Amino acid sequence: MISVIIPTKGRNSLGRTIASIEDQDYQDTNIIVSEDYELNGASWARNQGAKVAAGEFYFFCDDDVTLNENCLSKLKDALDENPDASYAYCGYYRSGLFNSSVDSKPFNWETLKRVNFISTMSLIRAKDFIGFDESLKRFQDWDMWIRMYNKGKYGVYVAENLFTAHYEGDCITNNDTNKIAKATNIVKEKNGLL
Repeated sequence: MISVIIPTKGRNSLGRTIASIEDQDYQDTNIIVSEDYELNGASWARNQGAKVAAGEFYFFCDDDVTLNENCLSKLKDALDENPDASYAYCGYYRSGLFNSSVDSKPFNWETLKRVNFISTMSLIRAKDFIGFDESLKRFQDWDMWIRMYNKGKYGVYVAENLFTAHYEGDCITNNDTNKIAKATNIVKEKNGLL
């Protein structure tokens, strides 16, 4: 079973996200909506959801995302075909404030040390999940992939765009290069990569 964990502050887009999960061609799922009305942060909400999840796999899904109907099945197939991999990831589309395709690439540690190319929306084996660092304000997923690699855990790439992130007025993503550079340095320093 795949536990789909959705951190949310109650945005209007949540219904659209849940509908896309219910329409998956892989149906052995349970949806956990982890509410963050006290604004503890998305990482806190993700970790809270994982505490009650019962699936063999976790898929953390932002509440402004819609999944292609074959997203979960494609990612699970990749893990079934690569039993030593801890998670499967893909590319995606962006719409709204940003419109583009965000392609990823095959797993490479040297690249991961420099930049994150793996989305939070990845399918993770529950037994390998190590939690998100709730103290980080940004790039919590990148930090987790680095920490997982340091424990011998890596991902497998599915070379398709399998979901769409809808960037609306209250999304965290922005093009402020100063904030991005600062957040990048925080993750690198924390993990001894500077």
